[in-house]
Amino acid sequence: MVEEKFAPRCCVINIFLVLFLKLAQGYLQSDYLTEDEETGKVLFPDASLMEAELVGEKPRLSLVSEWPSVEAYQHLGLVSAAALVNKSSSDVFILNRGDRIWDSTTFDENNIYQKRELGPIRDGVVVRLKEGQFQNSYLHNTLYLPHGITVDYQGNVWITDTAMHQVFKFGPDLNPNPVLVIGEMFVPGSDGNHFCKPTHVVVLKSGEFFVADGYCNNRIMKFHSNGTFIKEWSKRSKSDGPHEHTYYDFKLPHQLAFSEELDLLCVADREKWRVLCYRVAANESSESQLKELIYEFPETGPRDVGPVYGVAIAPKERILFALAGEEQSGVPTAVYMFSLETGETLGYMTGENGNYGYAHSLASCDTDTEPGCLVVCSLDPPINQWGEIQRRLWLYQFNANR
Repeated sequence: MVEEKFAPRCCVINIFLVLFLKLAQGYLQSDYLTEDEETGKVLFPDASLMEAELVGEKPRLSLVSEWPSVEAYQHLGLVSAAALVNKSSSDVFILNRGDRIWDSTTFDENNIYQKRELGPIRDGVVVRLKEGQFQNSYLHNTLYLPHGITVDYQGNVWITDTAMHQVFKFGPDLNPNPVLVIGEMFVPGSDGNHFCKPTHVVVLKSGEFFVADGYCNNRIMKFHSNGTFIKEWSKRSKSDGPHEHTYYDFKLPHQLAFSEELDLLCVADREKWRVLCYRVAANESSESQLKELIYEFPETGPRDVGPVYGVAIAPKERILFALAGEEQSGVPTAVYMFSLETGETLGYMTGENGNYGYAHSLASCDTDTEPGCLVVCSLDPPINQWGEIQRRLWLYQFNANR
C-alpha cells in the first residue's frame, strides 16, 4: 500500500460539463534500457517514439526521451512530486521520500505518525535536475514523509509533510532552516493552526497561499503571507453558492493547480474521482471567497478513470491535465487532457505498459521562451522485479510549432 485508501468511489452528478474521453495515447514498448548511438546516453526503451496525439489539429505533446538521465535516478528514492524552478523544464526540483514507505502501519487510528523512531529521511528529499542531469540534493535529515512541493514567484520552496502535519516554506537556497512553518509537529488537528496530513500548497503573487489539507480534514485553506489563517472551504464551511454541500464537500483533495493568468484554482478531489475548478478572485481582497465553480470533470466516460491524484494547468495552451487511475485496484493510470476554453475532452496518454504505475502527481511549466510542458511523477519503486531501474518521471513538451 502506497498511501491510505478510502471508501469506494462516490458517483458524481455533473451539472456543467459531461466530458467523454477519446483515445489518443502512446506508450513505451519494452522493459530494458538502450544506449543512444550518437550521444552514448542510456535511454529508456523506444522513448523517442512516444508522443501523445491530442484530438484535433494541435497541440501535440512529445516525451523528452533522455529526461531525466538514468544516472540522476541514483539520487532519487520514491518520487512524490515535482516543481519547476522559474516555471521552466530545464530546471526542476524533484521531491522524493527516499525509502520511506507509507503503509497501513504508518499512522494509528488517530492519524498519529508511528515511525518517529526512524528519524527524518537521511538523504536529501529535494533533488535538483538541470537539463535532466543531477545537480544537487537538499534537506537532508529534515522531513519525515514529504508529499507536495511548490516554487512560488519569489523562488521560495513550499513542502507539505504528512507525517509531521506541517507546511514548510524554505528560502530559494533551500537552507534547512525554514522561513515559515505552519502546524504543530506530529500533532494533527482541524482548526486554523493545525493540519492533518496536508498534501499541497499553491501561492499567489500577493504571497497569500492555499493549502490542501487533504487526508483527514478534506478542506482547502487560505492564509495570509505571514501564515495567518483566513478561511477554509469544506463540507462544514458556509458558501454563498447553492451547491456548497457538493462543490466544497471534498474527499481527499490531493493536489492543487493554480493559474494567476486565468484566475483559476483547480483541485484534484481524489476519492470523488473528479477535478473541481474555481475562480479565486486573486486580485480582490484577501477576505474574498472562492467564486463560482467553473469546471467539474466527472468520472463518467467510456474509460474507467479511477481516483484523481494529480492536476496541472497549461495557461498558454488553455489545457487542464488530470492524472487518474490506481495501480493497486487495477485501474490503469493515465493523464487526461481537457480544453479550458471549450470544455471538450482532448484525449489521454499513458506510460509504459499502458499506465504510469503508482502515479502520484503532476507539474507543468509556463514560460514565454520555451514550449509548455508537463511532468508526471510515480511512486513506483526505483528497481523493478527484474532488478532494472524503472522510469518514475516523464517530461512531455508541447511541440514548438503548435
